Amino acid sequence: MVFRDRCFWSLILSLLLIGVFGVVKPEPLDPKVANRDVRNWFWANKVHNSMAYDLLLLGDSRLYRGVSPAVMKDVLGKDYQILNFGFSSGGLNSRMFREADKRFAKDGSGKTVVMAVTPYSLTVDAAKNEHFLQEFTRPKEQVLQFLAYNPFWSYLNSVSPNMLRKKILGKERNPQVYYYE
Repeated sequence: MVFRDRCFWSLILSLLLIGVFGVVKPEPLDPKVANRDVRNWFWANKVHNSMAYDLLLLGDSRLYRGVSPAVMKDVLGKDYQILNFGFSSGGLNSRMFREADKRFAKDGSGKTVVMAVTPYSLTVDAAKNEHFLQEFTRPKEQVLQFLAYNPFWSYLNSVSPNMLRKKILGKERNPQVYYYE
């Protein structure tokens, strides 16, 4: 009985310390590590969510990096559900049109597509839709990890004791990101 009590309190104390460490610890110095979990969640959510949308934005990276559904909602109304369904080197072909159609409300109301047509988006290379297929064919376990567990994984990113000391003493600056992936 005493052993079971010790295990229980050790578990509680460990979880408490991990939680405190996760709040206090600094962001990783490498920007790729700092935003890895957010990036993985973003793409998994874009491809695998089951929401019904009123308006879909379809195109390549010029669209997904340059058109904001949040800004469009300010103009169209907050109740409008908008999905930016653009991908790197994304093509406009029947595969992407079928995938876009799956993301509309089943009752058929509000099917609006805004396509960002560029010369490249109509080429054979773009028609491969490699970025979309990379995310779409990702194993279900990995998708679940990205959608459900990534906020918790960020607590486990490596941090040196020196970085932690600087964070606690207020001597560390947040990393600057100067590039896009």
